[in-house]
Amino acid sequence: MAVPHLKVLFVAAEAVPYAKVGGLADVAGALPKALARMGHDVRVVLPRYSSIDETRFKLSASRDALAVTYRGQRTRAGLREASGAEGIPVYFIESPPHFHRPTIYSQPDDLDRFAFFALAALEVPGAIGWQPDVVHAHDWHSALAVARAGASRSGPRPATVLTIHNVQYQGNFGPEWLGQAIPDAAALGMDRVLASGGNHSVMALGVAHADAVNTVSETYAREILTPEYGYGMERLLQSRGDRLCGIINGIDYAELDPATDPALPVHYSADRIAPRARNKAALQRRAGLPEKTDVPVLGMVTRLADQKGLDILARALPRALDEMDVQFVLLGTGQPEYHRLMREVADRHKDKAAFVEGFDPALAQLIYGGCDVFLMPSRFEPCGLGQLIALRYGAIPLARRTGGLADTVQDCGDALDRGNGFVFERYDAEELVGCIRRAARAYAKKDAWRQLMQKGMRLDFSWDASARKYVDLYRRAMGWAAGGRGGGAK
Repeated sequence: MAVPHLKVLFVAAEAVPYAKVGGLADVAGALPKALARMGHDVRVVLPRYSSIDETRFKLSASRDALAVTYRGQRTRAGLREASGAEGIPVYFIESPPHFHRPTIYSQPDDLDRFAFFALAALEVPGAIGWQPDVVHAHDWHSALAVARAGASRSGPRPATVLTIHNVQYQGNFGPEWLGQAIPDAAALGMDRVLASGGNHSVMALGVAHADAVNTVSETYAREILTPEYGYGMERLLQSRGDRLCGIINGIDYAELDPATDPALPVHYSADRIAPRARNKAALQRRAGLPEKTDVPVLGMVTRLADQKGLDILARALPRALDEMDVQFVLLGTGQPEYHRLMREVADRHKDKAAFVEGFDPALAQLIYGGCDVFLMPSRFEPCGLGQLIALRYGAIPLARRTGGLADTVQDCGDALDRGNGFVFERYDAEELVGCIRRAARAYAKKDAWRQLMQKGMRLDFSWDASARKYVDLYRRAMGWAAGGRGGGAK
């Protein structure tokens, strides 16, 4: 018997190619495409930021289609539409006071902006005459959509799924905000959730009311149940443990393909890997480093933040450059103190290290396609995409065993005959130095190294497998919703 296809409403604050700040945008752009290829009817709802080019994306004219109740008032919002990849309809909430800002995030009224967005997103199905089976919201920015839909007890409702991409960012607020923004919050039981869970955050509302909650890796789903990784939400997450799971992110293998990537000077594949050496030489020239084929190039493309391991890297990297014959290239931007520390390292080791501040997509691809070892010494990592892209492009990941890194990078051993990368356990600069030393020594084993590269390139971290797991999660959530045992204040 044929399995019926699902209707899924995606609600997210960002999605490629329309708006991107972090990995959430990659997921919200790629997962709907994978689901659509499986035959499911997926619609995406985003804010209409002023940075979104209406001509490039052929946005429809705005129509005053949405009536949103927020802060006790009925407010009108516009609705625009574009046809995305795989023919997926993408709807944009048009409200210039909320979304025509210099940046997507970090505005003083972000709570109000995204609360309005989440509530407006729930009005889209009625405006377009289409009712979803599942509302799939992402992170705190759209969690209120899950909380409102999941708390409804009046007739049939869609199942609700909340994906936590990073539990550190919760949309925190004071106790007075909820009553002001959502006047019927008490009737929905949201205030009791906050009091019992000890959490004051929009994400907590979504977690408490969703039919199903997931994170972006199996290990991270376990980690966030602990005080070390839960950021104060661990008790609430523990109470929803029967509805919590981890599904690893994928990457788009059509777009991220070293055999066709326009950012690479030379194309190559797992079966034809020798030309990759010319990309390494191009990366060394671009970084102003000597062109040495026998020296491993360590690469990083990252936010300069504590989460990404920059504090232990700042202590480990000078030692590695002093004691080993390696080169290092970093592309990124973030916390000012790490800009200063990385500039100092590059200045002291001009023939070995280069730091490019900012973000350059073409250079990022050249680092993936030209470096030998890709560093990810993260303090925590919900999923991580860098290691997946590195494997696809033949760079060997060097990572700390945490979150999605633990699920996707396994240590290859001294003989390079087991896993797909180099792994260290403790979050410690000395451990990182030791792991870099192992990788530098292993690089001399040319035949084994080439086979390790080819093994990584042949792994399948595409979205197809992950999309099938999401469909299974959707169906479980629908069963819980239909049985009246869905989310809700305990």
